[in-house]
Amino acid sequence: VSTQSTGILAASTHADKEEEEEGGVDSTNQVAESSAANEEEEEDGEEEEEEEVSLLQIAWEVLELSRIIYNRQETADSQMKLAKVKIKLGEVCMENEKSDEAIIHYEEAIQSFLAAGELEDSREISSTYYMMGLAASLDQKFENAITHFTKCSQLMSSQILKQTDD
Repeated sequence: VSTQSTGILAASTHADKEEEEEGGVDSTNQVAESSAANEEEEEDGEEEEEEEVSLLQIAWEVLELSRIIYNRQETADSQMKLAKVKIKLGEVCMENEKSDEAIIHYEEAIQSFLAAGELEDSREISSTYYMMGLAASLDQKFENAITHFTKCSQLMSSQILKQTDD
């Protein structure tokens, strides 16, 4: 009986050694697989950048189409929607680092807000001046940025005064 138990113990020890050896090979394979996974992640990062650019392009095209549609309509509601589309176009321009174009879109948005009957000191218009200031500062046109931020501040102060008077 002791001979059988010794044989089983020896077979068990031999199997453990084989597993350890295979584990060593597996760990080498795991390192190789990990390196391959890292390379795939880098490629995925590049694909995501390409996808992000194409998503911005799609956003631009959809917004341009919206701008054309709302431009053809002459109601106050369509002018309000047109202003919001122009703000979004400005945001896409800023994302593409085209601050000059963004400012043009923001200026057009203010004109559309006014055409829709918005008061000059409305929240939408003051926010648009803020975005213009941000675009100018990112373009390092600091004097223009100060002008836009000052206008935004004045309009917001006017809004606050109106709220406290009510």
